[in-house]
Amino acid sequence: MSKVYKILIFVILYFLSPGISNAQKSNMVFHYLTANDGLSQNRVSCILRDSRENMWFGTYDGLNKYNGSQVTIYRNQAKDPKTISDERITDILEDAEKNIWVATEDGLNLYDPADGSFISFKNNPSDNSSISGNYVNCIFSDKQHNVWFGLENGKEGLNKWNPQSKTFTRYQIACSENNTLANAVTGIAQDKNGDIWVASWDNGIFRFEPDKSKFTSYKDSLFNNSGTSKRLFVDDDNIIWVSTFGAGLYSFDPATIKFTKYNTLGDRKGTSGISVFNIIQEDSDNLLIAIDQGGINRFNKRTKLFEYITYVPNMPGGLNNNGIWYLYKDNEGILWVGTSAGGVNICNPKSEKFKLFRNIPGEPNSLSYDVVGSIYEDSKGLLWIATDGGGISVYNPQTQKIKNYIN
Repeated sequence: MSKVYKILIFVILYFLSPGISNAQKSNMVFHYLTANDGLSQNRVSCILRDSRENMWFGTYDGLNKYNGSQVTIYRNQAKDPKTISDERITDILEDAEKNIWVATEDGLNLYDPADGSFISFKNNPSDNSSISGNYVNCIFSDKQHNVWFGLENGKEGLNKWNPQSKTFTRYQIACSENNTLANAVTGIAQDKNGDIWVASWDNGIFRFEPDKSKFTSYKDSLFNNSGTSKRLFVDDDNIIWVSTFGAGLYSFDPATIKFTKYNTLGDRKGTSGISVFNIIQEDSDNLLIAIDQGGINRFNKRTKLFEYITYVPNMPGGLNNNGIWYLYKDNEGILWVGTSAGGVNICNPKSEKFKLFRNIPGEPNSLSYDVVGSIYEDSKGLLWIATDGGGISVYNPQTQKIKNYIN
């Protein structure tokens, strides 16, 4: 058997062996959908895959629908009431009835797939059954199929849609300790017990009992309560994760009534930045966290350690931008990443068969040269890679680091 075939068989066995599977998890390979492909803008704030297999991307310059080959852009036309109410998209949701809701900074919209038009909802000061404000931060559908909206302003920051009457029920959040209102609602979630949780801009988080219209506030000395927008995510272990725009990452355990704060030093014990945009569950052990100007952070809930997936110049298949604004995993396991300036980065794990080691100019932890002659594994598990012109590269599978020896 020739040396070339021996190397090929070794590489296949090595990368498909069970022992290397965890090490390969961080190997995300991306391709991109940007303004060059038809997006209205490369600043992507929210993402949805609907039941008709369309992808929706919210930007600050319109709503985009992508059918896999073509992008359709929806913008406001001042003289046409059937167009979307505003170009600045803050959230998108498909409810149990397959209605697609679009939140903007100036109105809430319901999409009509029959003709691509929109029904817009705005506040009517003389009608208490209208939506309580026009700046809509977030949309959430609970397990009972109720649709909730978090508003930026107005006396009642939490609204619920009444589909039969096509009206809204408003809920006012009062902070009992100082008799102030906490009505800039920025995040809504539901835990495994069915409790609704609400986050406000300048206060803590609240447990909401809809049948009693009762809010219970939770604060802690660790928790930054003022001047910070917050979003909520409940993981498979019923832990509530609070992402903040300027104060980092927190978690809250409703069983123990305890907050945990994570640092922002990028030391693997905390996040790589202070502005956390959203969080999703990657698998039973890991969360993926969107960090503005800090890339994607992977948090292992068992080891309590963070891993950082960031933009590297000239890295083929890497993130094309460090400003991560939105993470979304669809029903096929495809990861869609909304960025602040790089459009949408797309990672399909089913297409990742091998991890590619190659030379990247200016990157010391890359292979010294692309032409490989032979590979040898020593007693410590290190891989010695002989190149044809670039010296020797030594790869450590435990640290996933490469050290190069060049004449």
